[in-house]
Amino acid sequence: MGIVDWQTLLPSASYLAILAGVATVVLWDYKWGKVLVFASIAAALAQFSVSPIERRMDRVTAASDIVWDFLDALPPSATVFTSSDNLSSSLAGIQLVETARPDVLVLVKQHMSDAKYTAARLDQHGGASNRPVLVGSFKGQAFESASETPQDAVIRALAASSQDGAVWFELGEGMVDRAVMPNLEPDFPAFRYVEKQPSDQADEVAERAIVHIENADRWAAGWSSNFLTQLGIWAVFKNNNAQAARYTAMAIKAEPGNAKALNNMAVILRAEGDFENAIKFANLAVKADSSYQRGWKTLANTAQMAGDSETFEKAQHALKSFER
Repeated sequence: MGIVDWQTLLPSASYLAILAGVATVVLWDYKWGKVLVFASIAAALAQFSVSPIERRMDRVTAASDIVWDFLDALPPSATVFTSSDNLSSSLAGIQLVETARPDVLVLVKQHMSDAKYTAARLDQHGGASNRPVLVGSFKGQAFESASETPQDAVIRALAASSQDGAVWFELGEGMVDRAVMPNLEPDFPAFRYVEKQPSDQADEVAERAIVHIENADRWAAGWSSNFLTQLGIWAVFKNNNAQAARYTAMAIKAEPGNAKALNNMAVILRAEGDFENAIKFANLAVKADSSYQRGWKTLANTAQMAGDSETFEKAQHALKSFER
């Protein structure tokens, strides 16, 4: 993800170099040893020449900058609910390796149903002394237990956490998060959860999401793109299609192959009656990811509304192939 980590990268490279040297000495006198050694060197050079990953990692600082800026700005004893590997692993790495901000509690939403995981995280970050309401709510009933739905568990966890301190919430792809949309205030790389009426600072947050693109590898660029896609969904929820289209366009610019953003742009354009461009973006979505069923459904529905029977049949054929 572009984070320079000398504690793992440099030792790993050194160990591999030593092992390669030992293997060369061992194999050299065997019948096919020299051939194997030279073939291995040729394969390594070939991989090096075609590798898409930026080799000058000191110039690829976007992911590190994003997480450190976010962590540094959090108030004491803040709680962060994450959903993506990008934010979850980055915060975990900084807290474990750098021992930074131990007061901040990070809970991965997908793991909240694991009572042992949640209990361990709470114990590691202050327990009842720092978060009495959240701890009390969890001890009274573990999240997603006793027939509690994931959506209700998220609502309960956020309500309890907000009474203990400031809360940030990373939107995911599912419908579970939609119930808390009215309480989300745009921030990057996660929204802030507020009980009062959220302020609309989405434009400023969107700019912060793309400011690091110049120093990003493709993974960090994808991270920013996914956030902007979620910001567009948030804007749709606020019934602001113009704002949604702007953020979704920014997501596509950050990562042209973002199938979800392309699909969402198609949906936005279809709502405005621009069927021609809606079909164009829906086609781009399924071209970017031919296994993206939602994209094919968007293409089929849009083509049907536009009276484009050829495109409709193509999309329907693709959807039927998923049923096999």
